Amino acid sequence: MGLLKMFGNHIKQQTLQQLADSSGIARDMIKINDIKKRKSAQHQYGVRLEYVPDTAEEALINLSHELLNMSEEEVFQLVATTPVIYASGLSLTESKEIVKYLKNIDVKASVAG
Repeated sequence: MGLLKMFGNHIKQQTLQQLADSSGIARDMIKINDIKKRKSAQHQYGVRLEYVPDTAEEALINLSHELLNMSEEEVFQLVATTPVIYASGLSLTESKEIVKYLKNIDVKASVAG
C-alpha cells in the first residue's frame, strides 16, 4: 500500500509540475528568485532597469557597449530573461546621469541603493 501511495504522489507531483511549467508559473518564480538574488547581491549604487521597450533596445545596446562592456547578445539575453536588470558598481552621480539618459530613451529606470 505504501509503495502505491508513493507512486501516486510522484505522478501527482509530476502532473502539477508540468501544469506549472506550461502555464509559466515556474518560469515566473525563477524570475522572481533571480531578481531577489540580484537585489541582495548589490552592495553599491546601481541602475535598475525596470522596463525596456522594443524601441529602446538599440539605444540600450549602445549604452551597454560603452558602460558595461557587454555584447549585443548579452544585452538581449538579459532583457529577455528578466524585467529587472542591475548595473552596479557606479557612483551615485554616475547612476543618476545614466538613469536620466535611460529615461530619455523610454527605459523605465531608477537608482537602487
